[in-house]
Amino acid sequence: MMVEALSECGYRVLAAESGRQAMKMAAGCMERIDLLLTDIVMRQMSGPELWERLAPQCPGMRLLCVSGHSERESPEGAVLLKKPFSPDTPAETVRSVLDAPATV
Repeated sequence: MMVEALSECGYRVLAAESGRQAMKMAAGCMERIDLLLTDIVMRQMSGPELWERLAPQCPGMRLLCVSGHSERESPEGAVLLKKPFSPDTPAETVRSVLDAPATV
């Protein structure tokens, strides 16, 4: 749903099924990656761990974390999108994160 919604808004989306796959995709990507949109809780590698590994390779990349767990905190400087949310919310939030001054 998220990939489709963002693609329909004109964003180029690289979708990965795991943190490891995202690392491989980022390593092979020849274009700048502007935003990492990741769930905080994932199997094998958490969203914050993925961020820590990717951030040095992708200068200027922003971080948008998604979580359904209110007790989980996103990394410093990240924007948190709490589940559940409406279908329009991801695209609106992505736009606001990309338009905001960099803090990470």
